[in-house]
Amino acid sequence: DRNLPRTSHLASAVPGTVAGFWHAHQAFGQLPWKRLVEPAIGLARDGIDVTHDLATQLARRKERNCRNAATCGYLYKEGGVAYEFGERLVQSDLAATLQLIADEGPDAFYKGAIAEQIVAEMEAGGGLIDMASLAAYKPVVRDAISTNYRG
Repeated sequence: DRNLPRTSHLASAVPGTVAGFWHAHQAFGQLPWKRLVEPAIGLARDGIDVTHDLATQLARRKERNCRNAATCGYLYKEGGVAYEFGERLVQSDLAATLQLIADEGPDAFYKGAIAEQIVAEMEAGGGLIDMASLAAYKPVVRDAISTNYRG
């Protein structure tokens, strides 16, 4: 299947966002880590109002998103029904994940309970991410791409 490398568990690499945000916070941050994560926790816990664009995208991508039961259950109402404009989308699992990251830092994601859930999903779906890969992940800081424009 030509889509396996794009849409299956094989398409997933170790996520770098948590480590990248943590690295930036450690290098440049002044506010406490927990305080930075709190607004996202609140939005996930209390929900967001679905915009026209989000409603359109969810409806358009329903077939692809619902190939995976967990994704379908997370992004759609019961029975795979797409959220409509103005409805409230609550992401309580995301809130719990973010709370762990806020409380424990990136180790919660790369070495703790979240890592264990990622690996279990990868094993169930034939993915390649394992505990060793997650635990070994380090962000890479690269020089920004720049150019000279009109001198």
